[in-house]
Amino acid sequence: MTDKQFNALFRRRMDAYARANDRETRSFASIPCGYGSRAYHRFKTSSDKSGEIRGKLLEMAVTGRIEPALLREAVSRRILCEDILRTVSR
Repeated sequence: MTDKQFNALFRRRMDAYARANDRETRSFASIPCGYGSRAYHRFKTSSDKSGEIRGKLLEMAVTGRIEPALLREAVSRRILCEDILRTVSR
C-alpha cells in the first residue's frame, strides 16, 4: 500500500469515527441518570488513556519515528484529530 492510499484510507476512517463520535456526544445528554453515570465513567477513563496516547503521538511526530502499533491504537480509540494528523504529516 502506498503512502497516498494509506492516507486516503486513514482520512476516510477518521471521518467515519468523527461522525460516530458526534452522534454519541449529542445523544449523551439523553441517557437516563443511573446508566449515564456509568457511561460517563467509562468515557472519562477512556479520555484519560487518550491523553497519554496523544502525548506519545506528539512525541512520535517530533522525533519523526512512526510507530504503527501506536497509530493503530489511536485509530481504534478514535482519538486522532486533525491537528495531530497535520503535525505527523510534516
